[in-house]
Amino acid sequence: MGAQSTAWIDLYIHLHAQATPAHDLPARQININEYANPEEQIPSGAAWWISRLERYDALWLRGNRLRGWSLHDLLANLLTKKANPHNYNATDYVSAPEFQVYNYYNLNMTGSRVETSGAGDRLFDIYATVDSNKVRMLAGAHLCTGHWTIRVNHMNALGFPSEGSVSI
Repeated sequence: MGAQSTAWIDLYIHLHAQATPAHDLPARQININEYANPEEQIPSGAAWWISRLERYDALWLRGNRLRGWSLHDLLANLLTKKANPHNYNATDYVSAPEFQVYNYYNLNMTGSRVETSGAGDRLFDIYATVDSNKVRMLAGAHLCTGHWTIRVNHMNALGFPSEGSVSI
């Protein structure tokens, strides 16, 4: 996987932007059905997808390719079970690691969405919001590890120093 596997979304957005006025179609919000293959459904993958889809202002529905009872029992793999997630009769549910990313996104990424741009290789992306005194960022890599730099501009507008760095 990598940049090639994610290029479809950029191509789709580009083609949609061209086709809409060319065919006199009404401008509508894009709806992505079933994003994220199973191997992408990990915490960093969730952050990457959220960042990318928010940038495109798209509506989205996470893919659920489970089968049988696990299709609904594990809430699209956002839940797991302490002892054995494959035991249908078990009721010891806990949140799966990826769930925490969606929970943070839902509860904390408040305020106004700010302009962000992902890495040129499409392997890293970031989503950010700002309100009167906080900047929140959610960043993730797409099925890889590495080092990326996040540059934040205009922090002095919120009373922070205009220059500096933070190690994560």
